[in-house]
Amino acid sequence: MNTEQYKKDIQVAFEADMQAIEQAWGFRPDVTLLVEPCLKVKADFNIAGFAHKGRIAYVTDASAKGRRKPKNVAREVAREIVGHRGTCDECGTGTPSIFIRARDWSMIPFYAKKYGDRMHAPPDAAEKRMFPGISRRLEARLKAKP
Repeated sequence: MNTEQYKKDIQVAFEADMQAIEQAWGFRPDVTLLVEPCLKVKADFNIAGFAHKGRIAYVTDASAKGRRKPKNVAREVAREIVGHRGTCDECGTGTPSIFIRARDWSMIPFYAKKYGDRMHAPPDAAEKRMFPGISRRLEARLKAKP
């Protein structure tokens, strides 16, 4: 595996994901993606309100050709950013995660009280890019709802 090429590829893939987030939200969260020589991919979350401040992915020669391709690792970090948006103190909207909205937990008193009509928010452009399957499921559920 060529380490320098991997660094370039993951930065390009992550930049594309961050541009999608910026287009959807109107700003770009402060996240620095680092690929260390030992092929430990580390993202430092400089975002207030995250339960943790980073993400690490270890990449071996074998996994770099499979599930740890640069695009997949970059997407893993970007998905975490998008998934935490509803609860984040800095960029949060108060909207429940796409996972909660897709399951329609609005009938459970806790969720109904906490989120109200935000339980029925459609997926934004960043959610559609990061979670295409669950976004389609949410859109179908919202379309079928009277």
